[in-house]
Amino acid sequence: MSSKQTNAKAGRSSRLPILLGILLAVGLLLLARSWLWPGKGPAPLPIPTEVVTTAPSNSPDNVGDSRFTRLGPEQTGIDHVLPIDTNHPLKYLYFSGTTGGGIAIGDIDQDGMPDIYLVSGPGKNRLFRQVAPLKFEEVKSARVDGGDAWGTGATFVDINNDGRLDIYVCNFDAPNNLYVNFGNGQFHDRAAHYGVDITDASMSASFADYDRDGDLDMYLLTYRYERPEGFPLDSPVIGTGGDRRILPEYAKYYRPTDDAWGFGPVGRSDGLLRNEGNESFVDVTEKANIRGLGHGLSVMWWDYDEDGWPDIYVANDFADADQLFRNNRNGTFDEVIADTVPHTTWFSMGSDVGDLNRDGHLDLLVADMSATTHYRQKVAMGNMGDSATVLQTAIPRQYMRNALLLNSATPRMMEAAYLAGLADSDWTWTVKVADFDNDGWEDVYFTNGAARDFTNADIPFDGNLLRGKTNWDVYEQTTPLREKNLAFRNRGDLQFENVSQPWGLDHHGISMAAAHADLDRDGDLDLVVMNLDEPVSVYRNDLVQGDERQQHHHLLLRLVGRESNRFGIGARVFATTDSGTMVRQLQPVSGFLASNEPLLHFGLGQDSLVRSLTIQWPSGVTQTLDDVVVDHLVTVVEEADTGPIDTKRSDNDIREAPSTIFDAALPLANVVHRERDFDDFHIQPLLPNRLSRLGPGMAWADVDGNGWVDAYLGGAAGQAGSLILQIGPGEFQQTNVAAFEADAQCEDLGATWLDLEGDGDLDLYVVSGGFEYPPDDPRLADRLYVNDGAMNFSRADELLHPGLTTAGSVVASADFDRDGDLDLFIGTRFKIQEYPLSLPSTWLRNDNGRLVVANDDVCDTPALADLGMVTSAVWSDVNDDGWPDLLVATEWGAVRCLINRDGKLSDATSTYGLAATTGWWNGIASCDVDADGDFDLVVTNTGLNTKYHATVEQPALLYYGDFSGDGQRHLIEAEFEDTTLFPVRGKSCSTNAMPHLANKFPTFHDF
Repeated sequence: MSSKQTNAKAGRSSRLPILLGILLAVGLLLLARSWLWPGKGPAPLPIPTEVVTTAPSNSPDNVGDSRFTRLGPEQTGIDHVLPIDTNHPLKYLYFSGTTGGGIAIGDIDQDGMPDIYLVSGPGKNRLFRQVAPLKFEEVKSARVDGGDAWGTGATFVDINNDGRLDIYVCNFDAPNNLYVNFGNGQFHDRAAHYGVDITDASMSASFADYDRDGDLDMYLLTYRYERPEGFPLDSPVIGTGGDRRILPEYAKYYRPTDDAWGFGPVGRSDGLLRNEGNESFVDVTEKANIRGLGHGLSVMWWDYDEDGWPDIYVANDFADADQLFRNNRNGTFDEVIADTVPHTTWFSMGSDVGDLNRDGHLDLLVADMSATTHYRQKVAMGNMGDSATVLQTAIPRQYMRNALLLNSATPRMMEAAYLAGLADSDWTWTVKVADFDNDGWEDVYFTNGAARDFTNADIPFDGNLLRGKTNWDVYEQTTPLREKNLAFRNRGDLQFENVSQPWGLDHHGISMAAAHADLDRDGDLDLVVMNLDEPVSVYRNDLVQGDERQQHHHLLLRLVGRESNRFGIGARVFATTDSGTMVRQLQPVSGFLASNEPLLHFGLGQDSLVRSLTIQWPSGVTQTLDDVVVDHLVTVVEEADTGPIDTKRSDNDIREAPSTIFDAALPLANVVHRERDFDDFHIQPLLPNRLSRLGPGMAWADVDGNGWVDAYLGGAAGQAGSLILQIGPGEFQQTNVAAFEADAQCEDLGATWLDLEGDGDLDLYVVSGGFEYPPDDPRLADRLYVNDGAMNFSRADELLHPGLTTAGSVVASADFDRDGDLDLFIGTRFKIQEYPLSLPSTWLRNDNGRLVVANDDVCDTPALADLGMVTSAVWSDVNDDGWPDLLVATEWGAVRCLINRDGKLSDATSTYGLAATTGWWNGIASCDVDADGDFDLVVTNTGLNTKYHATVEQPALLYYGDFSGDGQRHLIEAEFEDTTLFPVRGKSCSTNAMPHLANKFPTFHDF
């Protein structure tokens, strides 16, 4: 071999490792690039060509008890734990909802079985793929563990409309992650590329097509930053008066307040990001008019006004008001909660949407943390005086209990949590509304517990303790608050039954996020629940088994959008069966930090066929299918307008107003009743309700003789009553009357027109009452205003019996002595400053134009006048003898019936079966309701939508007397829990009223 050949061979040999190294480096660079910059990824999955496809549900095995079965890690393969890591530098996050532990359920690999993604605040997030029914394997190669960030909420979302579910993860004070699904188990974090790598106190992201352009936009919910060093040693507030502000280095954490501290934690501003459709999002928060700071714990896209454009409800923790943003259909929103709901929760937690009363309109259930037992309520209540400002000034008012906002199909919601039995659920995080037993009615599930018992009023806590410490530092050495989760079965008619124990869902621990899906595809909804410091719970739904399944049919519905987003997120679907119509909204993100599988589930009860299925797609297309098979998973592809299926495009400008027998009119819109501030509870601290705002009284008659009825509207203390003349059909004019103005300090609770003098014009009698003046104050005097025939009124005390200076409530007129003129009954409401005592009511007889007290002549016994706390009264001929009888409504008493026998009244309450009608009656009217020729009664009561749940066996009770031995009398409300009687009011209120109780019960636990 020649030297040249040898050198050439040697040269090639020496270059070979270099070439291999170069190739290896290029390969590694290409591999790294595929991870760091993977490009646009695979092509979108094809849209099915068939409009409707069906697949039968699996048949489950009978397992014994009809309940939810909790499957352990050894059965499911899911061994994920959200720990309480007391060594973690962010451990102070356990104090609040930022503890984390989000859940997302969805089919990431299109194999027909939903998979589960779990977030761990201090640990690694994990993706579990379902490989067999309820058998899971962790997909470690997916690289979706969140790194070192403290994760909070998670959402499966098709971010790029390619038919694959991607994962969006929220983190605390670290960039959020967007793991785009590239297929074959590959995910790549493209958050920065899409413009959604937001660093904030992020909680949860919820998606909807708010601008109806075919792709999903994002609402990012945020909470607050926690200062790692704890509360500052010195106040961070500078400036005085209206120029107070926070030092720049503290502005991230605090804001000025009006309490003793002078500063407090500040919530963050949420974000609205519009999907541009080209793998990019634009922050339109300010442009869209999404404003305000808050401690957001949940957010729901909810088309509350049913115009086809998704609106936004934000549930905020602490004193921050909840927000309802109405979609203006032009890219902007208006905040309308004050005009839409009567009140909200206070410490708003999770929220969910569903049609709980099956009236075809979607309702909203928002959770708070009101305890289910007397003990927990009183121990957690603390000093309510600290919260007086929030209680008295919030608009709308905030109350520490769950809120069930019923959609009335009008611009105003109704709140009915007490009525439904859903007001109290303990320290709740998640609320889930779903039909778990497939009977056609949506049920409710709550998760409960907390890392520590942060609301225990007996744990020493004051401002000095927090100096240089976080909230967690104060409570870290205390015990966790473990509570039972709750499940309520919907029995219809807004009646819910606590089935936590029989359904097997009463786990005792600390449960936070929860999501539902039909994991095993057997037609009922299973549950996945994130527990703190113990493994995740996977509940298999075994409620309905064997032959019972023929009485509990179901329908699973998968939507595939064309013009709408691929998963049909935001669609509203109506299923009509022989039993009626039910509605569902496809919005996977609900509850708290979690997203359900993006399918719709209908429980159908005994109905074996869906007569029609109407889908209102987010694009505005409406599509109807007839005779849809049940007990199947049905896939429906959005049709174009010209498709063979009944479709139509609708802008849904405004929902059609419900048909009513009355039309709304506001002829008195300019007449405003104004109550001045008055603290009833300073006089009697334990009053059940205010007594200074019981008016106004109102009386109608044709005063000016033009053929149209006019009105007197009573005034409040400090505001004169008004004469409102109807000058034409539905056209009213307010008229100032000098005599009324002179008595502006009186509180007008009752009024009636009568021709006292028989001169052909109408005079006015006004009952004074209220709680603002001491006994026998002249401003409590009833008033008689005489009409001179020319609409000039003057006060005529000389025609009225003197001394009527009690707290009156009502005046009712009738010719009770049948002498041809109208006489009066004046009801007494209570004894001033001594509620619940009352004084005798009064009968005034018209004696030739003078009103004289006629109790001795009218009552068969003097005791008859002691009717109790009268709220309303009406004269009616009960026994059809030609003499007007008197029916009286009372508070803490019965509906009283006084029979008139030749001008003499006697008590016939028992005779007419009314003695047992005890209640808190407010009003009474007499009319022939059933058209049978006699008079019936309509009597209004306080209602069932209150915290009181009185029964015959366990009535509400009220005690009044000198409990302190100091000569002062107080009242105590009492209620039963099981068979034990407890005071309604807590330690703070009770000891403020009766200080000796503080010595007897030094702690809230003792009380």
